Amino acid sequence: MESPLLLGFFSKAKPLRVSYSLPSDCVNSRDADHQTITLDFSEHEPVVIGKSIKRQLLITNDTAITAPFTVEAEYFTGCCPSQLDENSERSGAPLHSVQAKKIQQKAYDEFVNCLLSNGRGAAFFVEPNSGMLGPFETQAINITALTNMWGNYQDKLICKVGDLDPTPIPIQMSVRGCPIYFQMIGPQPDNQNQGPIIRFGSHVSGGDTVSRSLRLINTSPYDIRMDWMTYNLEVGDSKLIDLLVACGEPFPLKDADGNEVLGGLDSSVMFPRTWDDSHTPSRKGTSSTFMTKSDDFGENEEECDGEEGRSPSRSLAPVKKLFSVFLKPHEGNISDYPYCITPQQTVVPAGGTSTIHVSFTPLILSCSTSQKCLGYALSFMNLDSKLASLTPGKVERAQGYELEPLRLDMQANVKPAVLTVQMAEDTDVLEFTAAASDTLDGASQTQKESRITRTFQLKNNTDMALSFRLSTHPPFSVLLPRQSLKLISSSPSHRHTTGISGPGDEQISLLLQPKQIMQVKVAFHNSSSLLTCLNEPCEESDALPSATLLCNDAGERTLQFRQSLTIQYSNNSVQTVSLCANLALPTLHLSSSTVDFGTCFVGQTTVKEVYLYNRGGSFSYWTALTDAEGGIEVFRVSPDSGVLKALVDPPSCKQLLQISFTASDHKEFQTIITVQGLLGEIPLVLKVNGKGSFDESFVSSKSDT
Repeated sequence: MESPLLLGFFSKAKPLRVSYSLPSDCVNSRDADHQTITLDFSEHEPVVIGKSIKRQLLITNDTAITAPFTVEAEYFTGCCPSQLDENSERSGAPLHSVQAKKIQQKAYDEFVNCLLSNGRGAAFFVEPNSGMLGPFETQAINITALTNMWGNYQDKLICKVGDLDPTPIPIQMSVRGCPIYFQMIGPQPDNQNQGPIIRFGSHVSGGDTVSRSLRLINTSPYDIRMDWMTYNLEVGDSKLIDLLVACGEPFPLKDADGNEVLGGLDSSVMFPRTWDDSHTPSRKGTSSTFMTKSDDFGENEEECDGEEGRSPSRSLAPVKKLFSVFLKPHEGNISDYPYCITPQQTVVPAGGTSTIHVSFTPLILSCSTSQKCLGYALSFMNLDSKLASLTPGKVERAQGYELEPLRLDMQANVKPAVLTVQMAEDTDVLEFTAAASDTLDGASQTQKESRITRTFQLKNNTDMALSFRLSTHPPFSVLLPRQSLKLISSSPSHRHTTGISGPGDEQISLLLQPKQIMQVKVAFHNSSSLLTCLNEPCEESDALPSATLLCNDAGERTLQFRQSLTIQYSNNSVQTVSLCANLALPTLHLSSSTVDFGTCFVGQTTVKEVYLYNRGGSFSYWTALTDAEGGIEVFRVSPDSGVLKALVDPPSCKQLLQISFTASDHKEFQTIITVQGLLGEIPLVLKVNGKGSFDESFVSSKSDT
């Protein structure tokens, strides 16, 4: 053939091409509109600290070219293959189910700590992070987000396939929660911002301040400064919102004495030299709602490092906010009474602990009803480190009012200090009955002191121990053992009965536990000195107690003493127990107040009889005294002294007195016989008269009449 037949081959080499997509979306990187995909870990709701969130990325090979691939986060990297291998080896060991779960959980915790050891607050763990992408194969890449710090995170997932240029896939994640928890309740994964409820129990009104120590544990990689504020919940509070205005920093750094630290501020930043419209803070972003980040958070936050750091086009650094306005729901009113937290500002170090003290000072009640005290404390968290609060393009973290605080609830009951007084009888008064004759010895009639005791019970029906003092005034006293004057506590199996102590105004300190009973013995001291109150029964002096003289229709006299046993509690409130002592006095009475012998023969003795009665409740030691006329005993009384028993023994409460008259001359005779006692009896006067005569017609055949 002169001319060969030519067959031409034409081909165009197709290079490696890869597309990226999400499982739940049809959007991928090769769409016509070049719409990019984003891995959003907080698409539906923010991620909670400590909880892992998984997302999946699909890598599809659109060609028949096999190529290796690698996937890795650009900034928040997290890779710990040694831990994975160790975890897989442990999981295969034959162990008991409970033990295996504990070992598995411990290994997982160590693995998570290893991933977050970068100290950036978050890590993205990619699995698999490398491999081979076959022809037209779709490879699923699992990305797990792990966090231990709040913030709004942004990163890029760098995907490298074969010789293609690396493809960045944007990652974004919003993390909420609190990395600090109370040691007493441990971590609360589902409610991290809610602390424990501190119950102080019941306390006496106006009592001493009580305190509780709470330890805080910080699981984050940053030091967190906590500013505590305490609030009271009030019944019927109709306020809905609180408007908070802060000048400068809402929560400035303070020293140990609570004074604001001003040394680190740059005056050129806070107050620029030139003030014009370009440097006036914008209204935008100055208001924000509670727990909601303002629109301009993090904007213009770079500090100026002096004149050298300023750009030529702008001579001044960005102006910081001078005023900030916040709105938050109203729940309670700020107050450091009755609850208070010290120190009000504390720093919990990264991975460390710190201790706060919560104190409760019982209210002073103005009424006799108990009151429930409800309060809570909010801890507003701040980051003093600029790197912790903001890493440009990677993470920004809200602080202070813009972040949900850690809450601590507190409860306590304040009750008035009241003990239940239980008498042996159904009465409100502890009564004593005594007789004036108990102060005399019957044989020698010498003075002595007698003591009458009565017992009542004090019961503590409250839920708190009550500390109190018992005090009385003479002639009453509280009897307690001398070795127990300082402090006595009652136990369920042993009720303390008081013993002997001296009378007077001494105060005795006691402590009665909740729901326990204490027996108290009170004495009435009967002495002859009490009879001096008969002279001035209605007056009270330092030397003599107050007394009232009572007299019934039958003439019986009683000296009544009324005092109060004072129960003074540790909060200075006072409760009284009425004391009443009735001291029975002897009351003498004659059957006749005059005796008339008429005319009698001189030298002959005539006798008349008069009865002496005792109408009182006390023995009477009486004496009859006769006035002698001219030294000659014309009238005589027999007996001239004796003892009359009390009215309770009728046969022994009367005495027959024989009055004899022996005229010595022819004239009229008169005398007065005075009957008096030793125990304050009213003296009785018996008038006696007779006439002597030598007329034998007056001679009587009987000497007695």
